[in-house]
Amino acid sequence: MGMIHGNQNNVIPITAKTKRKDAYNLEPAFERMVVTIACKSPKFCGALHGALDPECLGISASTIAMRACFAIQKDGGRGPAALLLVIQRLRRMQSEGKVTTDEIIAVSDLFDAAEDAGLLDEDAVLVELTPILRRRVERDAVEKAVNAFQKREDLDGAFTEMERAKRIGLNDTSIGTLLGPDSFDQIERLKSVQHLPTGIVELDDLLRGGPMRGTLSMFLGGPGGGKSMGLMQVACEAARHGFHAAVATLEIPEAVQFARCMANLTGIPIDDIMEHTDTCGVREALARVQSNPNFGRVVVKHFSPGTTTVTDLTD
Repeated sequence: MGMIHGNQNNVIPITAKTKRKDAYNLEPAFERMVVTIACKSPKFCGALHGALDPECLGISASTIAMRACFAIQKDGGRGPAALLLVIQRLRRMQSEGKVTTDEIIAVSDLFDAAEDAGLLDEDAVLVELTPILRRRVERDAVEKAVNAFQKREDLDGAFTEMERAKRIGLNDTSIGTLLGPDSFDQIERLKSVQHLPTGIVELDDLLRGGPMRGTLSMFLGGPGGGKSMGLMQVACEAARHGFHAAVATLEIPEAVQFARCMANLTGIPIDDIMEHTDTCGVREALARVQSNPNFGRVVVKHFSPGTTTVTDLTD
């Protein structure tokens, strides 16, 4: 323990060496992605439950960005909905002498690098990040419980932390959408999701926007009539609207279904995708499509024909 001495009545103890928090050791590209998504998605930020410690990040610009992000969340009840808000908050912090111009530039460069690399689906990022954050909160909770037990203190604080660990990544703690201009946007979105557009203009016109959500629809036709292609069109259109789509295939191989899906989303011919995967540009084109934070997920799974039941698909 070191000591700084003023006058006899003013003795301030300081530690000789500040204890550094354990770093998360995230892959730098993944860390940039996590921070960028958190700084533009209130839902993602809320799902972190405050468990992401800025001081445990490996990139200094990440730490600065998340401090600003959480400051916005604390003030408004929800995380920032745009990266520009984080930069503006950093400008405020600069006027208060808390950050420098170079640090703001570094944060802006971090955002640019993450977006240029292509942002993954928010749910996929949470799946990877959540165990790391939970483990850290659980460890802190255990340490808090041990200390409280040794001091014969109440264990409620430790139990609360354990409960918080369970909720990380599962639900959004943000305040939600405030009554005002944003609420009208919510109403407009509701109009578009009461029907699920197929993306086939003539069919959507006849169905007044597409099949009603919550109903079962069926494509009927003879062999080679385009039933599977039509269903893949519906799956891709659902993903474009932010929904998750599961494609159960009984006869057509998964690889062919994926090629059809990629062709639908990118406009690149199926034959080129199947025969020239590495040179036709489909990887880059698909990454651009999936970089949209509102893009849903498409999962393809093969089931055995003749023996698969509806229960198997549900399970």
